[in-house]
Amino acid sequence: MTVSPEPDISPEPALGSPVFIVTAARSGSTLLRFILDSHPDLACPPESDIGIACASLARSWSVIGKATAGRGGRAEPAGLTDEALAALREAADALLGSYLEGTGKRRVCDKSLSTVYFAGLLAQVYPEARFICLYRHCMDVIASYIAAMPWGLGGIAGEPTFLPMHGHVSRNPGDSVAAVAEYWLDCARRSAEFESSHPGRCYRLRYEDLVADPEETAAAVLAFLGLAPAPGITRACFRVPHDRGPSDPKIWATSRVQSDSVGTGAVVPAARLPAAARPAINDMLAALGYRVVTDGWNTGGRRDPREEPGRRIPA
Repeated sequence: MTVSPEPDISPEPALGSPVFIVTAARSGSTLLRFILDSHPDLACPPESDIGIACASLARSWSVIGKATAGRGGRAEPAGLTDEALAALREAADALLGSYLEGTGKRRVCDKSLSTVYFAGLLAQVYPEARFICLYRHCMDVIASYIAAMPWGLGGIAGEPTFLPMHGHVSRNPGDSVAAVAEYWLDCARRSAEFESSHPGRCYRLRYEDLVADPEETAAAVLAFLGLAPAPGITRACFRVPHDRGPSDPKIWATSRVQSDSVGTGAVVPAARLPAAARPAINDMLAALGYRVVTDGWNTGGRRDPREEPGRRIPA
């Protein structure tokens, strides 16, 4: 007699299949959070910096593992052990799960800006997680930063406490353009490298595509995440309540998806980009399908920074 295998009745992971947004600041992550948080199955809390928490715990596990490696002839652990990863996941589940439980939804999405530095660790902790890699043209990010912090990059109300930008500022004292440009390149490189090493788990999204065609772009993101279609979500997201936290303060007074900030980087002097970083910045822009920054960058007026020819932004 053939015995059929018993059905798999193991419980669904506590957070379902979590979603993480990988991006630099001033790239539209709060808008994306509003949209995703408006889906009936997905909860997107304010920035939790869960990646930092996992990294801190991982370091503690590594220290303890090395300290006890010599006992009983044990070898020093190479990387995180399964036991350590399980402990990290339990802690992350407890934190994000407590938020998810109060929403009545099935899955959670975290948009912490620090995730770009810890995406690899989060991919280990959550092998079933999905990642949205969000990009925006470098010059528009620079323009957005300077508009938000015209007197220097010391921070503004609502900005997250973890800002690696500070290191770039210290290396470029008094030069906001250079500091933001280097920060953008660092984040874009990390995100693109993570995409390459985790094929099938990442979705590449450009801010410009999201604001140009919100509904179609959001539908594609939801399909990648395995979520049910939600027509009208990019309009409803401004009527649905969202929990407050670190974010771009302007969005709380916004009622629709707007594209008026696309192309504002045309005013940023191309000559102010760090000469040593400019070739790498242009290589990354080209890889992401953006216009590169040439010596004539400031002569064409405000234009859509995507590479497709003929695009113009209405005055």
